[in-house]
Amino acid sequence: IHNPHHVQIWDRHGGSNQQWQFIRHGDGTYTIRNVMLNKVLDAHAPDIHSNGCAVQLFDDLGGINQRWYVEMLPNRAFLIRNAASGKVLDVHAPDAGANGGRLQLWDWLGGANQQWQAGPSIPVNLRTENVWASRIDLKWDSRANNETAFVIQMSDNGRDFREAGKVAGDRRTFRVSNLAAATTYWFRVIAINPIGESSFETLRTRTDR
Repeated sequence: IHNPHHVQIWDRHGGSNQQWQFIRHGDGTYTIRNVMLNKVLDAHAPDIHSNGCAVQLFDDLGGINQRWYVEMLPNRAFLIRNAASGKVLDVHAPDAGANGGRLQLWDWLGGANQQWQAGPSIPVNLRTENVWASRIDLKWDSRANNETAFVIQMSDNGRDFREAGKVAGDRRTFRVSNLAAATTYWFRVIAINPIGESSFETLRTRTDR
């Protein structure tokens, strides 16, 4: 696939060309990598300080024009700001309702065409807080604030999982009850929101005697 490669908005169909990896760097910026092509979101460098600057896919060269800040808004949508220019990722307004709408950089105006939604991040650091013979308190951390709920799943064998419960998106703990003593269980926590669901970590632990 040649450089640069066109990038556009389209109805969601779940293909890998519509999936993105947000790779965080130590300075707080992100590289936004397309799963299908392994190319990254790139602002056309010669025009980077101009409104209307083209946004495209390109091989990852590590340039600051390929780095982005991701900022959460009060409505839990995100703005995506280019690290080189401070301008934000923007859908060309006349095309915003159509498949094939083009992406560009523009000054932040607060419009819906400059706001983005994302599925929730994976809950991390899943651990036990308290362990008894018949119940376990689970705890986890979240790297985002756009979850609407967490689904807790459990398994007796590490393969076949079933739902153990569900808590609101502002919760980070859950008590699993009615367990057998001195028994090994596997747990995982999945974040969900209207866009989709996260991946998960798996915790193996054992109840007391």
